[in-house]
Amino acid sequence: MDWIKAIQTPAERELLLPTTEYLKDAAARYKDRILKYGSSKKGNNHPFIKNYPVGQYLMKASIRDKLLGIEEEYKELYKDIGEPISKIWALNGSTELANVFLMAGRDLDGLEFEHEKPLVKDLKRMAMEISESTGRYIEKAITRSLDAGLSIPEIANQIGSIVAFRPFRAVRIARTESTRALNRSSNQAYIQAKEEGINIRKQWLTADDDLVREAHRELEEKIIDVDEDFETDGEFGSGPGEFGAAGLDVNCRCTILPIILDD
Repeated sequence: MDWIKAIQTPAERELLLPTTEYLKDAAARYKDRILKYGSSKKGNNHPFIKNYPVGQYLMKASIRDKLLGIEEEYKELYKDIGEPISKIWALNGSTELANVFLMAGRDLDGLEFEHEKPLVKDLKRMAMEISESTGRYIEKAITRSLDAGLSIPEIANQIGSIVAFRPFRAVRIARTESTRALNRSSNQAYIQAKEEGINIRKQWLTADDDLVREAHRELEEKIIDVDEDFETDGEFGSGPGEFGAAGLDVNCRCTILPIILDD
């Protein structure tokens, strides 16, 4: 599919390096947090160890929140990955808006792609989803390690090797978020074109290979209004990567295309 080679893959590559660097730095931060909040001069009398049964020690909010550092990771993600996603939004949205006007035989007349509000919303969603997901990986890893009898220093030294920080997760994040950014910016451009009086619809197009989900094959070439959501497996989304269900969104490479109707 030309879209994957010409647009999706380059966008994915733009996100892969900063995502990889973020995960590397995050692993180091989590190691430091585990050592800081899990160890003490009091040794095993420290509340992190003594006062909570193995597997439940994270239930104390004051310890759990500091250890997982969701807010700190949210800010780091927003800073590290936000800029390349913003570039993808601006470039793709502007290109799609110009393309739609060209297809409709209209002149832009200086009209620019408006995307600040939906972009900020998208960046906040991205940063929170990834930081919370990493936090869940950390919780499970520490619980398993304590069950296995590992010490806090041993857990800290091994945390960088868990699934959350492996290279394939960086690829998964880059692919998923690049697809989302491309399709969200496209849909925003289509909505803006509709507001300018263009009679436009959107059409789902899959990657048309063996990796496409069956739920997405069922949407192939489906056409709906730009303000409507696609439906599959009981979930709704404005486009690829938008269903809010990992089984439908993660690693998706589908796209949407504009359909211009005669007035």
